Amino acid sequence: MDVLRFAVEPVPPESGSGFQVLIYVNGIEMTKAGAGLGMDPYDVLVPENTFLPRLEPHTLGVARCGCGVYGCGALQM
Repeated sequence: MDVLRFAVEPVPPESGSGFQVLIYVNGIEMTKAGAGLGMDPYDVLVPENTFLPRLEPHTLGVARCGCGVYGCGALQM
């Protein structure tokens, strides 16, 4: 069975400040490989957890560029 885990961790100092949501699949961190940084928790968890399933298919951002800007270099799922 595959294991999916989400973690909120600090952004590395070289990328600014704040926090990021990292996604681990079977213990391997995937968001940094996708674009550099995980998404800011306030963009994907507040006020609604966008990772929860919905009735309709949808796409959401899961990673952003190392500069911290979503859209500069991003990964969607």
